[in-house]
Amino acid sequence: MASEVKFIYFDLGGVLLSFTEAFAEMARFLDCSYEEFTKAFFKYNDVSCLGEITGQQLWFKINEELGEEKGDELEFTEFFTSECVRIDSMVRFVDEVKDKYSIGLFTNIQLGIFEKNIKKGLIPEAEFKVIIKSCDEGLIKPNLEIYRIAQERCGFKANEILLIDDFVENVNAARKMGWHTVHFKTTDPEDSILVIKNHLLK
Repeated sequence: MASEVKFIYFDLGGVLLSFTEAFAEMARFLDCSYEEFTKAFFKYNDVSCLGEITGQQLWFKINEELGEEKGDELEFTEFFTSECVRIDSMVRFVDEVKDKYSIGLFTNIQLGIFEKNIKKGLIPEAEFKVIIKSCDEGLIKPNLEIYRIAQERCGFKANEILLIDDFVENVNAARKMGWHTVHFKTTDPEDSILVIKNHLLK
């Protein structure tokens, strides 16, 4: 039953933050389409989120993939986080639930991005009991091992954990672990919040 939920893991990108404008600005900088940029970005994103390459190295690989020579003109981490946008309705939702549930962050993320977002005030001001960053663990969602780590660190049973994530494959992996899940729609956060609230009230 959803009423068993005691701990909520929030994904970061696509749930608490929108990266859409950051991708759009980088595509404009490279004079390519949004689709071309995101295809190149996600080709190397997993390696970056594993912490095997830095954000700047990711940027160089994207440039190489697109046949560009503008890598040295832009500091990836600074530019990317400058264009990230808080999803305000979700920030308010975190504030609503933080006293009723234990909460945590569980994110696939590149080295240095989280810290930059903190400095820029983009992360909700809430007491996150656990923060799981893929680049620190050398593992990324949907690898089940990182979910086992996340479950052990939060200290709750599988059926007491809810994951809110915008990637279907990450949600499906959580379900395999026996967690509660909500697939978040970045393009319609208000509807997704209603789904979360209904899930918690069942």
